[in-house]
Amino acid sequence: MALMDKPNDVGIEDATEIENLVALDETGDVQAENEDLSGIAGFVKSQYERSKDFRLSDEERWLVAYRNYRGLYGPDVQFTSTEKSKAFIKVTKTKVLAAYAAMTDVLMAGNQFPIGIENRKFPLGVADSVSYDPEAITSEKVEEKTGSSYEVPRTVVRPDLAKDLGNFAATTQPIEDELEMGPGKTASAITFEPAKDAARKMEKKIHDQLSESSAEKHLRSTVFECALFGTGIMKGPFAYDKEYPNWNNEGEYEPSFETIPKIEYVSIWDFYPDPDSRSMEDAEYAIQRSRMSRTQLRGLKKRPHFRDESIELAILDGPNYIREYFESTLEDDADSSRIDRYEVLEFWGSMDAELAEEADFD
Repeated sequence: MALMDKPNDVGIEDATEIENLVALDETGDVQAENEDLSGIAGFVKSQYERSKDFRLSDEERWLVAYRNYRGLYGPDVQFTSTEKSKAFIKVTKTKVLAAYAAMTDVLMAGNQFPIGIENRKFPLGVADSVSYDPEAITSEKVEEKTGSSYEVPRTVVRPDLAKDLGNFAATTQPIEDELEMGPGKTASAITFEPAKDAARKMEKKIHDQLSESSAEKHLRSTVFECALFGTGIMKGPFAYDKEYPNWNNEGEYEPSFETIPKIEYVSIWDFYPDPDSRSMEDAEYAIQRSRMSRTQLRGLKKRPHFRDESIELAILDGPNYIREYFESTLEDDADSSRIDRYEVLEFWGSMDAELAEEADFD
């Protein structure tokens, strides 16, 4: 099933991203078009089954860890008729929660997402530092060069003004010929650092965007699984359009939309990487398995590159989600293996050129 849509719906302004995008149009018989793409769907399914088979030993280890955390005896534990007490001492839960608390205290020490931006020691495309000495410049000298009056600043009003001067390029333009590369060498010189100021602004913007996508909550979920299972997974960042409520003066609802990056936590139970790789840098693909309702599946149509008619055809085919054996333990429910949900596989990786040619990719 192919779910990509036309590129003109993309919400990203970067033209390079649009040029590198291969989108699948829905023209004519969509059912027949999806059959032509069955080779790609089969390829993704085969890679998913391969990763699924190789992950069995890890799943057994994770189940043991989960049962120890919950205080549940596994099927291999049998009690004799003379054993009356079946108490389970939750030592694992105590240790896991202690490790989780320690890691979150370190990661969230600044009460924000643990990410920082620093300028390079040798910045590219921007100066590391520039300076000028106001004692060596007179207002008459500037006026003679530029033809306009300009009052040369003589003192630093605030101690932190020097690092902020890079934001006032228009103000310092009349004395741009007097600026020197590198920090000031005299007591009266004023130095500002454009690279450091740009890094500070970038860090501030990234933290604001991460806060918009509730990144701290997703990080905590990842850290918990890391403490419990030994592995935690975060996905992103990916661009998506966020809706901000807004009403005009007449009381009409006119929401505004902004494209922001989003990161999210992915459970290790839903993540199927390339089994032959030793790290994500070596992996040729990674697959995420999701369980979606009809509403969630239709919600994909609001995102760029998804095919509307293909999604509706998938919904008409009916739910296809089948529980994995471990889900009954995780959800304490073993009544039914089939539920009213849809299984969606998200594939990230490379494929052979022959498959792309069969699907008529450009």
